[in-house]
Amino acid sequence: MMQNKNSLIDDLCKWKVYFICAFFLFQIPYDCFAENTTPPTLIITSFTINNVEHKYDSVFQLQSDENNIRITYEGVDLSFSGDVTYLYRLKSDGAWDSTKETTINLPALNAGNYSFSVKAKTSTSDWSPAEHINFSIAKPLYARWWFIITITLLTGGSIFYLVYTNNKKYLMRQKQAFIIQQKMNDMENQAKQAMMNPHFVFNALNSIQHYMLDNDKQSANKYLTKFSRLIRMNLDLSTKTDITLEEEFEKLKLYLEIEQLRFGEKLTYDFNINAELETDEVYMPSMILQPFVENAIWHGIMPADKIGKITVSANSINNEKQLQITILDNGIGITNSKNMSKPQTHNSIGIQLTVDRIKLFSSQHNSEGIVTIEDDLKTGGTCVTIILPLIKKLND
Repeated sequence: MMQNKNSLIDDLCKWKVYFICAFFLFQIPYDCFAENTTPPTLIITSFTINNVEHKYDSVFQLQSDENNIRITYEGVDLSFSGDVTYLYRLKSDGAWDSTKETTINLPALNAGNYSFSVKAKTSTSDWSPAEHINFSIAKPLYARWWFIITITLLTGGSIFYLVYTNNKKYLMRQKQAFIIQQKMNDMENQAKQAMMNPHFVFNALNSIQHYMLDNDKQSANKYLTKFSRLIRMNLDLSTKTDITLEEEFEKLKLYLEIEQLRFGEKLTYDFNINAELETDEVYMPSMILQPFVENAIWHGIMPADKIGKITVSANSINNEKQLQITILDNGIGITNSKNMSKPQTHNSIGIQLTVDRIKLFSSQHNSEGIVTIEDDLKTGGTCVTIILPLIKKLND
């Protein structure tokens, strides 16, 4: 069947075909019956951006919001060989898509580079050469590297500023609260320091009265002078939270002198101070030694049946970073004292308050305050050891 068809075509090539229609004679060449392989002519007719048509150009630089694209093209086939089929792709390395439409809508394209290509063919022709339109869509502002870095820096800076500001305010509130609390503690300490043991005051006045009744005006005057000096010094130093070691020793000596006047030869005392220790430049909490000395007299020496002696020593330790003060008595010892007598509430509270003040003073100077009270094996009495930070200049 196929051979007969080809034979018929060959015969027609040798003869001209004539048609008589009414009064006209037409001669139709054989070429009209042959298949047309010439591809259609492809033309891009329009390039529309956001519904606005633009003059055709091979390259378009578009902004981030110019991302709604419509491309119109047309394949012109002068031989009328049938419907035109198109292949198109959006990127040079993308896959081809087939369509018979002459308009391609590309809505909401992402940022990037594009190379639109399209080609056409009829049912009998080859594919036409591809037509290209290259265009690029810029990244939106928020996606650009400099914008991201700027926002990151601004956000980080804002967070840092807020944290820093809030932290600064918090620290300021804490500091103010600490200052208020410290002032309250100082006022409380000053009030406690201004108070003297009522038993000591009562006994001192009784001693003065005793001298006056015995008409021992010289002893009464001497006792009264020392007692008034002690009270005045106690009142003067009560306004200070910290005083020099020299001032503390001076007040302690006055106290011991008054007690010695009362007890006579029953009580002796001695001060051993390291010669290299500058007592007028070393600072410490006010009136922290007198409660321990008073405790040694009343609970250590008085119950003992012998001449009592109190030795107060001071020296620097740990490469002059700490001050060590010891109060040694030859009384009955701390263990026997606890077993013999009932605990004295006033004395216990006074000792505990003094220990707390020593620890508070040490912590304020980034150190550890240590207070030990133990029996002394050599004297049989009690040894109190106080370790403080050695502060040569009082901090503001």
